[in-house]
Amino acid sequence: MKNKKFIVLLIALLALIALIFTVAFLAGRNSKPVDHSVPLPTGIVGTDKPIEEISTTAPEDTEVPEVSIDPRESVSPDPTPSVPGPVATNPPVIRTTPKPTSAPHTSPVYGKAFTLTILEVNVPVSIGVDNETLDKTPGWLESSAYPGEEGVCVIYGHRNRNHLQVLKDIDFGDAIKVTLADGTVLNYTVESIMILEPDEELRIPFISGQHLMLTTCYPFYYTGHAPQKYVLVAVRID
Repeated sequence: MKNKKFIVLLIALLALIALIFTVAFLAGRNSKPVDHSVPLPTGIVGTDKPIEEISTTAPEDTEVPEVSIDPRESVSPDPTPSVPGPVATNPPVIRTTPKPTSAPHTSPVYGKAFTLTILEVNVPVSIGVDNETLDKTPGWLESSAYPGEEGVCVIYGHRNRNHLQVLKDIDFGDAIKVTLADGTVLNYTVESIMILEPDEELRIPFISGQHLMLTTCYPFYYTGHAPQKYVLVAVRID
């Protein structure tokens, strides 16, 4: 009886060992090796070189195609455009003194274009700044703006009493009136007075609005050719 029990236990033990080996064998066939290598980025083909040697920059001789848009075509803007680099906003605006767009106004006497009234003194101004004109009256520089136009109206004159000597008594905020040949009256006020040295260049300022620039030699009382330049700028207020 005991021998039969021993034989049954031995058979059960052998069956258990066989089952364990079978399970281990099947598990070994279904398992895959684990890849411990670093995955390459998407789009890069595997290479034998180390990852740090792979260049992500374009070759130097790569040409970037130029894209031109026909302004006649209706193109809706991309709501989220990709623009490399900083985008310039509010670009600076340069205003230049415009030339007259029509024939200047003239009066029948000496071809005077208009009249300045400075400290109750009337100063007629002629067209042009040639010597013949300036021998008689101050002259309007025809390449500058005409009174009433956007820009700077430039007037040259001598420093004698028949020209611009009255400027010696003018000050900031004083009024200057311009009467055109057709009777139109324009009102200006003095906003700056400058004295230029002999080596300084006279420049027409690039400023917005309607301005007068009166220039003459300086000092006003000087024997011979005065070395400096007197420059007055007035802005229109009406």
